[in-house]
Amino acid sequence: MMYIAGDKVFIPGFFFLTLKRNLHFSRNKWKMDIFSSFLITLAQRQRNENALSDVTWAMCQASPTFLTEWVRFFFKDMDISAIQNIDREVYADDDKGSRVDFYIETADDPMPSIIEVKIYDTKDHFGQYDPAFHVDPSHFGHITNYPFKKEGYPIVRQWEQFYETIKKSHFPEGERSLKEAYLNYLKSVCNMQEIERISDIEKMSSLYDLTRLFKQLVPRETDLYTAKWYKDYTSDASKYTALQVNYTTHPEWKNIFPVIGVWFDPPGPRICAGFYRDGGWGMPVVKHLYSKHALCNSISTVYCRVTKIEPKEVFFCLSDNALRRFLEAPTVDGQRAILAEFLDEVISFPTRID
Repeated sequence: MMYIAGDKVFIPGFFFLTLKRNLHFSRNKWKMDIFSSFLITLAQRQRNENALSDVTWAMCQASPTFLTEWVRFFFKDMDISAIQNIDREVYADDDKGSRVDFYIETADDPMPSIIEVKIYDTKDHFGQYDPAFHVDPSHFGHITNYPFKKEGYPIVRQWEQFYETIKKSHFPEGERSLKEAYLNYLKSVCNMQEIERISDIEKMSSLYDLTRLFKQLVPRETDLYTAKWYKDYTSDASKYTALQVNYTTHPEWKNIFPVIGVWFDPPGPRICAGFYRDGGWGMPVVKHLYSKHALCNSISTVYCRVTKIEPKEVFFCLSDNALRRFLEAPTVDGQRAILAEFLDEVISFPTRID
């Protein structure tokens, strides 16, 4: 229960929150505004992984709809009605001090399910928590605020994906204020900004959105390759994302690091992707393409065009037609799909030349 007195909100058993007078609460929306203001203010101090886990666990207790979305986000086949307990911070009986963030028991499955929450911490606990809590990978969920994939563990998620899941989910009227408040809290804690549709790649705001779209292309797995995010870079003439790629069709091309990003050389910004030879980032692929450079322009492409083939680097740009379609795409999802096709075409290009 909350009580309003003047410009203060009193929450029994907790503390009071002073409302900023410039928020201008309206009578018919005061609940939503107060919940959001409360959690956004809380996020200023309570924004680490434990705090995020606590708020998420509290949401599971308060909102049946949220509980369903949270559990199904990791374990899509779990019978929600069979859940007996969803506990926070459970210790395993081992000598490593294993403590998992969420521990779920159901009436129809003797094996529990666990969820480990991360924001930026890269210690994933795979190989430690599964034997400690006696679960197999299908019962081990993991969520981070960065692109990540672990071989043998299929349930690895990102907070941005969960944000979009909750945003699109239908909550009954009595739970909608909590939904909006939680989304605002999550955006603050994970430093999220919603990606806007890109209509002009020369805008500074578009550069920020493009960088985030590039990172959303991975982890990625096709018949030809697997890719995961490696690192973001900025130079005087470019801003790009480096990926770590392994080719399934060419095992000798191991740990190749192609890049995708925006280059600012004249006549204007261009969306490009390619391979560097220096530092061993893409040496075998660059050597292969350069040795066959006479054949490169004969390869039919839709989304990319070859712009540079040199001994130390090979680069491709988004084709004029693909760029036009990208800028005209009505949604961010449509733009992301075109970038994914571009990336697939660039990374698969070396396999088409023998």
